[in-house]
Amino acid sequence: MPVYGEDQSSSSVAQPDQSVATGFLHYLNSLNGLTKILLLAPIVIIMFAYSNHHRFMSRLDEQKKIFKEIEVPVARFLDTLTVAKSTGRIALATPVLQLQSERSSLKSVSATGCILKIKEKYLQGMDKVISGFLVFMDSDNPDYESTILLTEGQALIDSAKSLSSNCTTEDKFAKYERSGKI
Repeated sequence: MPVYGEDQSSSSVAQPDQSVATGFLHYLNSLNGLTKILLLAPIVIIMFAYSNHHRFMSRLDEQKKIFKEIEVPVARFLDTLTVAKSTGRIALATPVLQLQSERSSLKSVSATGCILKIKEKYLQGMDKVISGFLVFMDSDNPDYESTILLTEGQALIDSAKSLSSNCTTEDKFAKYERSGKI
């Protein structure tokens, strides 16, 4: 077995030398306790930090994936909302059905942590918007009731949009996670 530092040009591929690892372990055993701690502590700290960073990034990636699943029905809801706002009272049934369908699609997305809070906020906003259009379609109700519901719903949807950056950007997710709100 070659000794560390000898010419090993005869082997075509450099193989890890077990004698080096064994030698390092013998060296560690020869050290006193405090020296071992001082030598190994930075290694342990780096390994721990890397492990935590890896878990953190996995959670962040999972949040981003779930958020993308939420964005689809929300985008379709907002597109349908734009159409519904310019549709006459008598023809609102189809857009309202589409709004309800997108709300159901969003509700079926499984979410946790801060994404769940965003999803709930979107659902609350969607409920208000749909209720606003249903009140508007009922000609017996005054228009200001529907306007209030639509305005409240849009405010909730806008609030959910602003919360989304807390779950999908690394620095804000870390701050949000540390706050214990997840």
